[in-house]
Amino acid sequence: MNFRKTFFNLITLFLFLTSTFIFNGCKKDPVCLNGGYCSDGTCKCPAGFSGVNCEIDNRLPCEKNNTSQIVFDNWSTNPYDCYINDVYKGRVNALGYLYVTVTSGYYTLKTIQVSGYALYASVYTSSGTAAKCGNLKFTFP
Repeated sequence: MNFRKTFFNLITLFLFLTSTFIFNGCKKDPVCLNGGYCSDGTCKCPAGFSGVNCEIDNRLPCEKNNTSQIVFDNWSTNPYDCYINDVYKGRVNALGYLYVTVTSGYYTLKTIQVSGYALYASVYTSSGTAAKCGNLKFTFP
């Protein structure tokens, strides 16, 4: 008789624990994605993600791709050719801007005056770190 009571109690406990996990726990398939975690049967998503399983990426493109912009800001009435790490990136017109999207990191910048000089072209150089989702602004002359 004692064996039946113990067996019945074990079965009841097993069913209670199983039903608690099934109805209150996160399902194993699908799981919480992108660093999300299970809490009270639902996925808690990290900043920038949403959805039932944290599957929707709402971050800005610069956050996803680790990019930033370098801005060449020309205060002169002459056009300049612009270089990043000695690679030509384009021409900025008089009193204009040139935006170049780059991977975040350290860069050397150079501009060379295209016209308006008597003997030697004006050359301006700078360097700096372009932070993720930020702007590295190079103002000249």
